[in-house]
Amino acid sequence: MVVALHARAVPAMLLTALLAACSPAGGDATGRNAVRDASRPFHVLMAYSGTTFGGARGVESAYRDVASPTLRIGVTVPVPYMRTTRGRDFDWMFDPRFDVSTRCDDGRVADDSLEGILANSIEKRLPTMFVLNGGIWADSGCSTPQWDLTDHLEEDAANCQWSQGDDVFPDDHLRGLSGSIDSPQLARSLTYNVYAREVRRYKRRNLEAAA
Repeated sequence: MVVALHARAVPAMLLTALLAACSPAGGDATGRNAVRDASRPFHVLMAYSGTTFGGARGVESAYRDVASPTLRIGVTVPVPYMRTTRGRDFDWMFDPRFDVSTRCDDGRVADDSLEGILANSIEKRLPTMFVLNGGIWADSGCSTPQWDLTDHLEEDAANCQWSQGDDVFPDDHLRGLSGSIDSPQLARSLTYNVYAREVRRYKRRNLEAAA
């Protein structure tokens, strides 16, 4: 079983109380003395991004006291497989070594590369769940069609979802909305209908490459 929580929002004391509430019968707050198969531990995963920039700093030590043979602490990290690519010159092939220092507008194109997440998981011995994110939030930070395959495909309105009024809006049409980033670009989204052959081909190619 897995529970995902935000890495910056869960103090160790709060996590201990949470685990006490859901610990197996006969177990204490850490899960010790519980009747549970240790080969199938309960995982609590801290959701974060920005591995290179310290997004998961301290996770492996801050919650060490609540770990047990039946309970483990780990992390879950999004991998934007349509955004972390080799760029226009290489037909937007997925790039596991994407340079996270690459900029667009006032921010980074992406917070993580697959290789960076893997390296952190191995170094810190952290159980890690990889979230392969090719959805509307994956390209919401800024428009960068030279890197982001979704942004490139959305340049053609025929590849997008249409409103009930037969409109395709600019990606920043809903600017000013609150979210994890300032004014996320959420108004333009790819269509995945059976006739969108180019969209589906690209999505499948990059998803399989990331997986």
